[in-house]
Amino acid sequence: MPYHIVISGASSVGKSTLAHELLKKFSYDHKKYNRFIHIEEVARNVMQNMHITRQDLQSYICNKNQQLFVNFQDRIIYEQLKKFDENIQQNYISDRSAFDALAFIDSYFNEESAMNIFKKKEFNQRIIQHSQKSYMFLVLPQQTLPATNDNVRLVSTYEEQQQFTELLKKWFNYAKLPYFIITELELKKRIEFVRNVINGHFIYYPEISLPLNLPFQLETHHIQHSQSVVPLFHVEKAPSTDQSFIRYITILNKDEIKISYKLYEKNRFIEKYDHNCKNNKFIILAFEKSVDKLLIENILLNDIIINGVNYYFVGCSNSQLRGGACYIYQGTREEIERMILDNGDFDKIINLSKRLARIGLLFSSGTPTVEISQGKVEEIDDVEKNGYCFTDGCGIIGKSLMRKILSSVGIKDDYDNETVKNRPCALQIRFQGCKGKSIVNFVWHQQKSYQ
Repeated sequence: MPYHIVISGASSVGKSTLAHELLKKFSYDHKKYNRFIHIEEVARNVMQNMHITRQDLQSYICNKNQQLFVNFQDRIIYEQLKKFDENIQQNYISDRSAFDALAFIDSYFNEESAMNIFKKKEFNQRIIQHSQKSYMFLVLPQQTLPATNDNVRLVSTYEEQQQFTELLKKWFNYAKLPYFIITELELKKRIEFVRNVINGHFIYYPEISLPLNLPFQLETHHIQHSQSVVPLFHVEKAPSTDQSFIRYITILNKDEIKISYKLYEKNRFIEKYDHNCKNNKFIILAFEKSVDKLLIENILLNDIIINGVNYYFVGCSNSQLRGGACYIYQGTREEIERMILDNGDFDKIINLSKRLARIGLLFSSGTPTVEISQGKVEEIDDVEKNGYCFTDGCGIIGKSLMRKILSSVGIKDDYDNETVKNRPCALQIRFQGCKGKSIVNFVWHQQKSYQ
């Protein structure tokens, strides 16, 4: 998937300068990044083609000629989206977003007029879809960086720049788009910030906003890498292998997130609903130990939006629970509840911690072997004394079944040769939501009713 970088903000905040410097930087790092195209001067070109001057725009505003002003911004959005469409398969950097025109209408006239443009059939979905496939950056105005007069653009005061910035935030939030705020004035730090974001290291100002809303642009899973967690920029260019990867999001603290890929350790539940994680239905969400418990709670209880799609907490293995991680799933809360109940009678477990632990067994990694019909399973009494159970999780299997299991994982058995030492005789298993160990009963082979 190509990189689409969109830099938005008020006039004279340094968007074009940042775009030009990023192009230079990426051209130096050509081994990481393919060639970038610069989408620029869209509004200026529209002014020239429509024979509109800055004085005309000022006249529209002063004389409250809303229709002419809206028509002009409408044309800018059309041309902006046209550029995005033309370069959708290319890496590009744009020094404005389609939302800039909406914010101008909202600023100089009213929100209703901007909303009418936004909801136009030919605009609405295209604006959102292009934005969801982009890294959206919003440059904050700086009081020490006064607006310049180029005799083309409308000149804004610092207060007007701030107002425009807040309107852009409003429109981004209305469209449920993730975006990153550039607070630095120094160009070098701005470039570093953008590079960190596209490499999967997100810094938020002043802190992570809720509901959690993230871009996760890369979709490649099959890569070769020595580490279990893979930086994003490696993912797209790494060679394909048979190994599967799962998306991995780490909340580092209240204003910092990292996204990456992790080697996918298969478990039955994920395989049932998204084989090899091919459709990104499941994502691992992890929290550093230092993250505030209230933030964790607020993230998990709210919607989690990834690339414009809602995810919700579905469960976690026992090891994940100890390590502060869980799975989130792309679907509705009702769908997730049905999935859980389809895999066990968990609603009968009243104790919440016990219920979570039992559901967690669904996410335990393991090697699938053989299927056993319900009629081939028998419950045996536990060994109990003085209120203690000494056989919790203990089971017995026959030699025939053990032979099938070993064969399914490529192990040759020699059960008929009693002189062979070190014959496998015990398994750690997951079966129908049960966790435990089973040992081979070598007497059972004499009883045909048992395997």
